[in-house]
Amino acid sequence: MQTFQLNLPPFLFQVETNIQLVAQNAKNIYGDAYSDEIQESVYVDCYLSATYSGGIRRFYKPQARFLCDEREPFKPLKRIRHSQCLNGGMNWTVAAHELQYAIVHSAVLAKDDKAILFPAPPGSGKSTLTAHLAQKRMAFIIG
Repeated sequence: MQTFQLNLPPFLFQVETNIQLVAQNAKNIYGDAYSDEIQESVYVDCYLSATYSGGIRRFYKPQARFLCDEREPFKPLKRIRHSQCLNGGMNWTVAAHELQYAIVHSAVLAKDDKAILFPAPPGSGKSTLTAHLAQKRMAFIIG
């Protein structure tokens, strides 16, 4: 089992996982916000867990589970979708508990001190659009 912290102001998450790819992805995605050194003296907002199911589920229809503060808010995912456990779970945690913030399901494209926000329902193409625009901008800069 591996434990790490993600310092994503205004939140500090402590994550426990037995899925090596979850820890690797968190380290790659969150960079300096990721820490293997557990700071015992700081307040942790949420204790999260992204793990493979045990028992017979290790062999028959394997699953990945997400827990927030030792509670399982939604059904386990198919094991092949384990990489979605942590990111989706963190999104759910903030959306379900932090009601003082305005939460917008969107994609963002930023440059310098300016940004464009693309709010839209899941599956509507926000990520595809921002990736396309970012690639076109990079091709324009390089070419």
